[in-house]
Amino acid sequence: MSNSLSIQRDRLVRCAAVAGLAWLSGLATAAPILVDSYTAPATAHNAVRSSVSSIFYRDFDASVIGGVRDTTYNVYTNPQRSPAALSLGRGQAGVAAGIGALGELVIRYGAYTRPNGPDQGGPLLRLDLSHHHAVELVFRGVEQALNLNVELYTSAPLDPKNPVYYTLAGVNAAPPAPGEPLVVRLPYNAADGFNYGQVDGVVVLIDRSGSAKQNAYTLSEVRFVED
Repeated sequence: MSNSLSIQRDRLVRCAAVAGLAWLSGLATAAPILVDSYTAPATAHNAVRSSVSSIFYRDFDASVIGGVRDTTYNVYTNPQRSPAALSLGRGQAGVAAGIGALGELVIRYGAYTRPNGPDQGGPLLRLDLSHHHAVELVFRGVEQALNLNVELYTSAPLDPKNPVYYTLAGVNAAPPAPGEPLVVRLPYNAADGFNYGQVDGVVVLIDRSGSAKQNAYTLSEVRFVED
C-alpha cells in the first residue's frame, strides 16, 4: 500500500471515530439533579390543624439541596373545622385535608429559606441548570387535581441593566384516577433571560391557586431533569 493511501485510510478511520463519539455524546443525557426525597427527618414531623392556621418546619440535613428546607402548610379555608394534616419526613411530604378544608404547601430551598433570621436569605445553591430546563414532581398518590408551581431565583442575573431574578414553571395536573401515582414535568423557557447557569433558590408551591377542597397527596421526590 502506498504511503498516500495509508494516510488517507488513517484519516478516514479518525473521522469515523470522531463521528461515532459525537453520535454517542448526542445520545448521552444529563443525570437528574435531586432537590429532595424527603427522607429527612428520620422521625417524621406530624401535625394536624382544625382551623385557619399554618404548620411550619425547618429541617437541616445533607440529603436536602443546600442543607436546609423550610416547609409551610397554610390552611386557608376550613368552615367545618375539619382536620388538616401534614406529615413530613421518612420519604414523603404528605397532606390530607378534611371536609371543606383547603390548604397550600410551600417548600423552600436555598436562598428562599431563612435559617438565620427573617431578614437574611439562606445559602446560595449555585446550581447549574443549563442542561436541566425542567423540574419533575413525583407523587406516590394524589386524590384530586393539583395546581403546581416551582419558582427559581438567581442572585446573578445575566443582564444587570435589565435583571431577571426569577422564573416560574407551573401547571395544573390530575392523577389518572383518585389515589393513583402521578409524575409531573414542568418545563422552563430556556430563552426567558433567566440565568440557569446559577440558580440560588428553589420554592415548590402546591395548590397556591388550587380550588380542590378535601384534597390529599403524597410527594416523594423533586428533581431537575433535561427538557
